[in-house]
Amino acid sequence: TAAVGALSHSLDTRVKGTPVVVYNPVTYDLRDLVEAEVPLDARAKGVAVYAPSGRRVAAQILSREGDRARILFAADVKAAGYAVYDVRPASGVAKSSALKASERTLENRIYRVELDANGDIRSIRDKRAGRELVAEGKAFRMAVFEGNPSNRYPAWEIMKETMDKPGRPIDGDVRISIAEQGPVRATLKVERSYGPSKFVQYVSLTDGGDDDRIDVRNTVDWSSRNVLLKAEFPCAVANAKAAYDLGLGFIERGNNTETAYEVPAQKWVDLTDADGSYGVTILNDCKYGWDKPADNTLRLTLLHTPSTEKRYAHQRTLDHGVHHYTYSIVGHTGARTEDALVAGEALNMPLVAFVAPKHAGHLGRTFSMLAASTPQIGVRALKKAEDGDGIIVRLYEVNNSRTPVTLASAGKLCEALETDLLENPVEERKLEVTDHTVSFTIKPYEILTLRLQMKGSQK
Repeated sequence: TAAVGALSHSLDTRVKGTPVVVYNPVTYDLRDLVEAEVPLDARAKGVAVYAPSGRRVAAQILSREGDRARILFAADVKAAGYAVYDVRPASGVAKSSALKASERTLENRIYRVELDANGDIRSIRDKRAGRELVAEGKAFRMAVFEGNPSNRYPAWEIMKETMDKPGRPIDGDVRISIAEQGPVRATLKVERSYGPSKFVQYVSLTDGGDDDRIDVRNTVDWSSRNVLLKAEFPCAVANAKAAYDLGLGFIERGNNTETAYEVPAQKWVDLTDADGSYGVTILNDCKYGWDKPADNTLRLTLLHTPSTEKRYAHQRTLDHGVHHYTYSIVGHTGARTEDALVAGEALNMPLVAFVAPKHAGHLGRTFSMLAASTPQIGVRALKKAEDGDGIIVRLYEVNNSRTPVTLASAGKLCEALETDLLENPVEERKLEVTDHTVSFTIKPYEILTLRLQMKGSQK
């Protein structure tokens, strides 16, 4: 917040309505939805939002209290960048023909999603490819696995025999309702219970942002014991191996074995059909344990609490309380690409909006600190050098292939050096520097650190 506030002083925020600075914290261009709390005349029936170019973008009011409103709107922001949007009151509410919601269905220009009577996702139809994502007769759902015979570390150790049992559905006190039906987001709300635990899910589709992502936002008031909670994804594609994000690359793993049945992944796991024609990527924002019981099924571990036996008394309330987490579903044609990386970054570090005062600024209404020529690299650090006033950029190659890269800097460069992880100079490759760019070739899965020296700065 402090960093955005400092830079926004140099942006031109002189708009007709309320200036809102939108910050993109990832090093990829993002077109997504962003929430903002803004002043809005209580008499206004709607809201109008304008991009830096002056083009009106899709927007809706989520909630209101007096002369303030929480709004949602579509924004395009450059990599590691900022954009000034103009928010004004409107006389009416915009409509969207692409976004529809009914009691158990959601639809946008990409997907048609159907829930069953229990609130589980029984069908996702990708209208672009004419493909179904959910296995016939199955559902994407949360399931509980009762009992865990660990005698050593029951709060942390998950036994395979527990996971080999069929999961039980969460089907107590099911209520399904339409939570949102606006021009940019439509949401179904599913309320359920399992014993003393309460579950609320919000299944959402969007129109105007990254619309090929189905978000499932969860709020769980958890007080169950001796239970493991997982999200199950029985897919209409099958492969003996799935790809698991490692944060700096990915690894392919097979189905569960006796010694590898609960495995780690960071922001995404992808299951692409064996013929390479279609795949399903599951994103998540804070859960990192997965398993794969069959060629077509992925499962994500959500919560886990041991038994009530006295010898586990110090552990038996672990995970009890209110939890918030989101997982998302993305269908894609062809093999998994770097799109999974970009989608995972966008879910975990979404666009952020700040209301700003009006003032002139030499940076204009859009600004990007750093941009890469290809999404085949991921930037993991953009920071001041430990010694001097150079800028450190740490990046890695994501697809296991050698590739040429050009980085574009907002400031004029006088020098670029390769360094080790401790920022000591090394000379292993040729770096070509122009006023605002540095070009080089990166190796498969390589982690690379560069020191950029700006003109007018001191080494």
